[in-house]
Amino acid sequence: MSMTKIFQLIFKIHEICQKYQPKILILENVSNLLSLQNGLIITKITNMFKEIGYKISYKKLNSSNFSIPQSRERVYIVGSLDKFIDLDNIKTHPPVFLKQIINNDLKYTDIDHRLANKLCSLHHRTPIYGFKLQDKRGGSNNIHSWDVDFNGSLNNDEIQLMNQIMTERRKKHWANEKNIPWMDGMPLTFAEISSFYQHEDLQLLLDHLVSLKYLKIEKCKDLVNGKRVYIVDSLDGYNICKGKLSFPISTILNPDGLCPTLTATDSSKLVVLIDNQYVRKLTGDELKKICGFPVTFQIPDDVDKYDLFGNMVTPPVIVAILETFFNIGDASHRRC
Repeated sequence: MSMTKIFQLIFKIHEICQKYQPKILILENVSNLLSLQNGLIITKITNMFKEIGYKISYKKLNSSNFSIPQSRERVYIVGSLDKFIDLDNIKTHPPVFLKQIINNDLKYTDIDHRLANKLCSLHHRTPIYGFKLQDKRGGSNNIHSWDVDFNGSLNNDEIQLMNQIMTERRKKHWANEKNIPWMDGMPLTFAEISSFYQHEDLQLLLDHLVSLKYLKIEKCKDLVNGKRVYIVDSLDGYNICKGKLSFPISTILNPDGLCPTLTATDSSKLVVLIDNQYVRKLTGDELKKICGFPVTFQIPDDVDKYDLFGNMVTPPVIVAILETFFNIGDASHRRC
């Protein structure tokens, strides 16, 4: 959500609070709210509510500290007309991990079976729990589309070339040589690629990678008023085609760990690997547990459950805030 929309919403909430004076106010937003404009934004927001009589506190809280198997760090702003609510006194609860809520009896595959088989084959050789499927980053816990023949199989030379282009395209010296602002992933010309990858059939390799859509041909970009704009007279270069949202999955969840922060854009792309044979998305009940909702919570048939749970506040955190306000004792066994 843009800052303009955030403030439009804040002003509306402020208007409601000024008119109706609710006893308690709880706001939630992304964690970087605290650092925007060096803290001026959070100060402006809190002062707005202080001016109409609210005692305000705020704190960054992670849902994983409230018996929820999801790392979801958010800023909570709490206001009260009666008393200051010290969020440093909030009671946390024991951790819960994905293996405690994943239903291993649900053995089916609901993604592309060819991709699922490739992932299971990789997992059989080396566990890939926690791995991400994305082409624009390297690292030991990344799976690239060419590792699973997503657009077609490649030979060893082509795989080596893809790996080197992926790494080189992020290096800052290319921006200096091109006289453009550095960007995280710049197209490299044939001459630039041949400087770090020598092969007698380099052009044929590049042509094949373009035809399979592992690479694309594009111009360099300049930065104009904060936006990337193609430089029409720059030389053509080769760049990685796909970002992480281009794939049907983004992450293979680690049962011994936590679910990453659910978002509307990729909650449907998180998968679990069952018995090294089945790769499936999270079910509705698993999403509820990952977000701290009871399994009895009803989702209307016409609502996209992945979009819904990618845009919500985790109830156990709100319960813990209210327990702090009302000075309720240890309620570690009370669950939503």
